[in-house]
Amino acid sequence: MLEGSDPTPQIVAIEVSGGNRVALYQRTTGGGHDLTHRTFQPWMLIADPAPFQRWRGVEIRQLSGSNHYRMLVIFPDWRSFRDARQFSRASNLDVYAIASPEEQFLVASGITLFKGMQFDQLQRLQLDIETVGLDAAAEDARILMVALRWGNGRERVIVANEGEAILLDELSEAVRQIDPDVIEGHNIFNFDLPFIAERARRLSRSLNWGRDGTPLRISEQEDRMTVGPIVHAYRGARVQGRHILDSYQQIQRYDVAGKLTSYGLKQSIRALGLEAPDRPIIPGDQIAEFWKNNRATLHE
Repeated sequence: MLEGSDPTPQIVAIEVSGGNRVALYQRTTGGGHDLTHRTFQPWMLIADPAPFQRWRGVEIRQLSGSNHYRMLVIFPDWRSFRDARQFSRASNLDVYAIASPEEQFLVASGITLFKGMQFDQLQRLQLDIETVGLDAAAEDARILMVALRWGNGRERVIVANEGEAILLDELSEAVRQIDPDVIEGHNIFNFDLPFIAERARRLSRSLNWGRDGTPLRISEQEDRMTVGPIVHAYRGARVQGRHILDSYQQIQRYDVAGKLTSYGLKQSIRALGLEAPDRPIIPGDQIAEFWKNNRATLHE
């Protein structure tokens, strides 16, 4: 508990795995990953120990120094911590509590994600889909293609030539084989991942993308991201043992001065001078027509 710096290198993800256990995924030199488990106990910092001295199962430690939060309360399990946090709020107690168990573990253990790694050592997977329509629940909705890019420029386009269900199966198999540390896309939270999840649900396909075989999970509630004075809503997603990065959010964070006129992918890369000179541009309302008559251009 609060052990200081931990030199363990190349930890690419941590996940709570039940009880007081945490799963650690560590990249290996061969490009794979190892899985280990550690235990931890939830904690919070307090200024006054009196409200917790009779709290069942807790340990209270005096920290060195004279800072305001100079007492550490250690709880036997996450449920006890959660109850104490609710009690603190209801009683208006002066405490410092971190809501995320993963973040609590990182702070307490001193472990740092990606320690000792260069950026290109991360296994990053970029994902983009082409669809009929924008509403995955519509009668004629379907995924036509999925474009993937990973590693040192490796690319694959999965095409629904044998049907959308086969495409979804091939996509899930590709994610498992590539074994990414980070899944990336543009507006992936609000469009790509919810669209894929809904199509998989309607076709009874499994999206077991997690490192433990668990499925992609889409949040039922909206999250909020604040950039300056603007609050952006999005639906969060989780893949066990993997991070998800949405470049739509990143471009909003980059554009704090409000110089960009659009955060769409095509408009953003054009404004930043990153557009390939001969890149085919197909308007969204023409995708279905190109699918019928010119798949090669759509593929490109």
